[in-house]
Amino acid sequence: MSNFTDYCLLLYELFTIISSIAQEESRSISENCTWGQRRRFEEGKVSVPFKRFLGYDKGKDGELVVNPEQAKIVRRIYAEFLKGRSPYQIAKDLTADEIPTPGGKAKWAGGVIRSILQNEKYKGDALLQKVFTPDYLTKKKIKNEGQVPQYYVRGDHEAIIEPEVFELVQRQIKQRKSGSRSNVSIFSGKLICADCGGYYGSNEKDRRENGGIDRTKCVLRSGLG
Repeated sequence: MSNFTDYCLLLYELFTIISSIAQEESRSISENCTWGQRRRFEEGKVSVPFKRFLGYDKGKDGELVVNPEQAKIVRRIYAEFLKGRSPYQIAKDLTADEIPTPGGKAKWAGGVIRSILQNEKYKGDALLQKVFTPDYLTKKKIKNEGQVPQYYVRGDHEAIIEPEVFELVQRQIKQRKSGSRSNVSIFSGKLICADCGGYYGSNEKDRRENGGIDRTKCVLRSGLG
């Protein structure tokens, strides 16, 4: 019995030693990977998960190259949002049109649309180290809120969305979150229709005052669509 107990204790100690070595090796590998990744961030090297990132393909040197067909979907998402559609409504429309998601799924989610609308890479810039892994054991990524350095690269690649349009969308997102959104478009009274020369307005009163002309459809067809 004593020999068996000693044998078990020996196995336990051996297992403990092996586990400690494996854990230390895992920590060392994680630190090396983190160091290498942060060095790339410091050098302004931009990379995305291309298989799940809508609008860009991987170039021969790893750079972001616009995918023309996917870029049309990105522009559609931004245009629809500026027309007043919600991320949920846009997701529903894309699903109905059988357009696959960035990950290749059939059904879109509002969260995916919001992510696309807020991703600065679509205006040609890149914010690096948005998330990080604080624990090498759990490997769980969390949002970087100042715990580690971030790096912003301007004009890194060709933009799909004009910077001015991107910023306009960000303002709209904030307005909608704050509850200040109204039925009157942000373009009302500011844009002139190229077709009829009238001022853009999306409400019923505007249409009555302009002889029943629907300025919304007119302007969107000629300029925003």
